[in-house]
Amino acid sequence: MGLLAGLRDLREGLTTRRTGPAVVALSLVALAGLLALFVLAARVAGVTAPLGQLLPLVTVALLAMTVPLTVGGWGPREAAAALAFAAVGLDPGQGLATAVVYGVLALISCLPGALVLLADALGRPNAHRVLTAAALPWRSCSPSSATVRVQPTPVG
Repeated sequence: MGLLAGLRDLREGLTTRRTGPAVVALSLVALAGLLALFVLAARVAGVTAPLGQLLPLVTVALLAMTVPLTVGGWGPREAAAALAFAAVGLDPGQGLATAVVYGVLALISCLPGALVLLADALGRPNAHRVLTAAALPWRSCSPSSATVRVQPTPVG
């Protein structure tokens, strides 16, 4: 029942006339941004291959980094880039360098958001307080009966 409800929610959220085109358009914009960053990384790494040859290679590397076995796609992205570059006759070292530069650029692009989260956390009154077991709420969850009981404890 939960799976069917989830699929129904997914269908309603993605394929309606109101949300469907926006989801597709924003997904294409996000993909274009990722491809542009990878092409920039390739140019920084010294790759001189034409754009028409480079885009399929970086698409393979982007797909490989979605494997949910690593943090941030590190590892599969570099291996796929090296293999893809070698498969079309380019230097696999340049593929590896491109993937590493991409990873560093992607990490740098996340730093402003990390700074905002850090500033927000430090600005909270309880940010420096260490939580103990007594300060955490007591919870009991039973998947078979789908009940959740929460007993909050007083803060202070």
